[in-house]
Amino acid sequence: MADYDRVREAIGATYPAIFHDMSRRMWEPGGFHRRLEARERTWNTATGKANFITPETLATDIDTPVEQRDIVQLITLRSNDQFNTTVYGFDDRFRGVHGTRMVVLMHRNGR
Repeated sequence: MADYDRVREAIGATYPAIFHDMSRRMWEPGGFHRRLEARERTWNTATGKANFITPETLATDIDTPVEQRDIVQLITLRSNDQFNTTVYGFDDRFRGVHGTRMVVLMHRNGR
């Protein structure tokens, strides 16, 4: 934490194609550019277009055999008191959460 150059060096060593020389490049005029295919409308798909899959329900795995129900699927939810990436309150009245944001909601996947 005292030397963020060391953190950036570790990131660069892990992802050299994107983050090489990160400590030097981040101070260049215009900032550090990281290519983002979605911003450039480049889709690495068979059609060359963005593909979206819509589940039939939020419980698409309800028929998972009992012996495989130890697998947990993680999704993120937007709080009712959230705007973009900023959460403004500690309550989510839709989910009955009060006084905290440190919450993991789980379901045992039963019928």
